[in-house]
Amino acid sequence: RGLGDVYKRQTEGGSFLSDQQQMIALRDYSFTYAMGIKPALRHISLEIQEGDFIVLCGASGSGKSTLLEVLKPDITPCGASEGAIETALSPQEAAIVFQDPESQLLTASVLSDLALPMENCGLPPQIMRRRMAETVSFFGLEHLLHKGPELLSGGEKQLVSLCAALMMQPRLLLLDEPTAQLDPIAARAFFDMLRRVHEELGITVVLAEHRLDEAAALCSSLMLLQNGEIRYSGAPEKVFRRIWREQDAAFLPFVPQLPLCSLALDAEKPLALTPPALRERIRPLLPGGWKKEASGTEPSYGKPVLFFRDVCFAYEKGEPVLQNLRMELREWELLCLLGGNGSGKSTLLKLAAGILTPHAGWVQRRKGLRIGYLPQSLQACFLADTLAEALADSRRRGGCSVEEQERMVAAFELEALLGRHPYDLSGGEQQRAAFASLLLRRPDVLLLDEPTKGLDPAAKSFLGEMLHRLHMPVLLATHDIAFAAAFADRCAMLFDGALADASQPRRFFQGSRYYTTVIGQALSPLGCDAILYEDVLSLCGRKERE
Repeated sequence: RGLGDVYKRQTEGGSFLSDQQQMIALRDYSFTYAMGIKPALRHISLEIQEGDFIVLCGASGSGKSTLLEVLKPDITPCGASEGAIETALSPQEAAIVFQDPESQLLTASVLSDLALPMENCGLPPQIMRRRMAETVSFFGLEHLLHKGPELLSGGEKQLVSLCAALMMQPRLLLLDEPTAQLDPIAARAFFDMLRRVHEELGITVVLAEHRLDEAAALCSSLMLLQNGEIRYSGAPEKVFRRIWREQDAAFLPFVPQLPLCSLALDAEKPLALTPPALRERIRPLLPGGWKKEASGTEPSYGKPVLFFRDVCFAYEKGEPVLQNLRMELREWELLCLLGGNGSGKSTLLKLAAGILTPHAGWVQRRKGLRIGYLPQSLQACFLADTLAEALADSRRRGGCSVEEQERMVAAFELEALLGRHPYDLSGGEQQRAAFASLLLRRPDVLLLDEPTKGLDPAAKSFLGEMLHRLHMPVLLATHDIAFAAAFADRCAMLFDGALADASQPRRFFQGSRYYTTVIGQALSPLGCDAILYEDVLSLCGRKERE
């Protein structure tokens, strides 16, 4: 446990356990990492009651992951703490699911991974088999039991991780951005399973999540953190109304699209937290429907810089990933690749970067093209002991001046992180640092694999605006539908090894029921092609609030 920890476990008597509904309480709690200068958590006071569904949100580095680890004291990181943690839970009664499912699947088969938590606690074989049988049936994972983790999709890996966490029948489930690497359909399936875990199994849930469009409709309480402090706390509707009323610029980007539309239309009426609720709010305003058609012709984005001609690729002893793929990336365009987990987006980027070689067909690059590639796993991007050294190395490789490096550090708000090891940064901080490092190498084209993973809404908007200001070709693989709709010049869908569609965002998302924004889900049944918040304001004759 952390140095100076005043964590205490009360198993009998005392005022804390007199209220049997209370599971954990933090009393004016602060925490500073062993190598840290500033506290990661400041004066946190909260109580978790049995049956709660709490969602934590906030900017990258605001303390969400640290708070989750503190709530499970047996994994609290090394550091100094002040205040008190009171808990009525044993270590086995609290389970945690991390953001990266790869780090939680440790054996050669799903069956072994599911059994591992129970084996570590020494449960008798008959109890293990019974728990395995009923939990696997609840999740519907029987068909995956004898598969290796490497054969699972991202959504399947995360469901297996959740299933393994529940094998010990915990009373409290902690989750750290579990949908960050999932496609939209897999993310909805995960949230639906999480709802069932909470409602049907009666498990208390604390979820750190940036995808508030889905999470806000599930939770009983929402907590927004800033610099390690709880800035807003309460029922989602009350929190969103307060942010809107105060026009808090730091937290307005965290208000999801559906309640944001509700507030813009009439702040006095109940907020819409689900697509059907917004649909009913909008229906009276659309007597004749509303369509904002995409332009009839594709705009010109210059000449192609990357060509894919009949590209085929398969990993060793595996099914073909890409088959007869034909695609072009043009000058000055931001092309977003969409598709399910395992559809081949990352493989396509590696072929474009020259990391992989096609088995058939060819990838042609403009002569002298300097490629900047940002992979999903960012650890390979940092080879220095501090972020400052990593950025300096990228600057020297790209021939940038010290002044340019300083401007890049300021633009990405990295000043306070320069002395830290890159591996110690949060997921969102690593994304910002890796992108800044990539730009210092002065590439001519950017290949980005899930660059919005772990980023808060404000950071995503900054990234999208930055990509447009660069005026260079960008090929970007993403599961973030809202980001693609707002910033892409073209969107392309990968399916069955080839492009199923490629067009402007509005034309691409028109009529989609699954791969579309939450506003598109809400309004497409009304014959309305709105996909963005600005579209809703336009169709209702409103202007965006200053």
